Amino acid sequence: MKLLVDAFHYNGWATARLGEVCRGLSPAELETKPGGLHESPLGLLQHLVEVELAYLALTGIHTSEVRGATLEHLLADAEAAAERYTAFAAEATEERLAHRFHMSRLKADFTVQDALLQVLAHSASHRAELGVALSLLGRDVPGTDYVVYRAAHEAAG
Repeated sequence: MKLLVDAFHYNGWATARLGEVCRGLSPAELETKPGGLHESPLGLLQHLVEVELAYLALTGIHTSEVRGATLEHLLADAEAAAERYTAFAAEATEERLAHRFHMSRLKADFTVQDALLQVLAHSASHRAELGVALSLLGRDVPGTDYVVYRAAHEAAG
């Protein structure tokens, strides 16, 4: 499942890139909702990480809780989630991807494959919001496109 491995490795890389910019924010900026956004940079990152961890549990891949709402804890949790998803993807079988689970909030069943795609799309959406928030706070936002990731990794060897 090279495609899934690459997708989750990229997902972790992109979140970490924006996390590095967040490390340069003051505590007040981390909590600011710039430009009328519905959430602060810290809140966006917390939501992204909480959802990634929730889907790890829902799918039976791994169970863990968010350790706290500090930036460093969230970035460590995001890195751990990326490692778990990437490891799962490397070993995933068609049978495991087709396994179904129930989401009581939506009153519906989904496959693990559905969940993996949801995590990738959801995280990308909130990273885009985080990038806007950081830009509105006057920070340079690094490229997080997949092709930027590929170019950086191919240049590194």
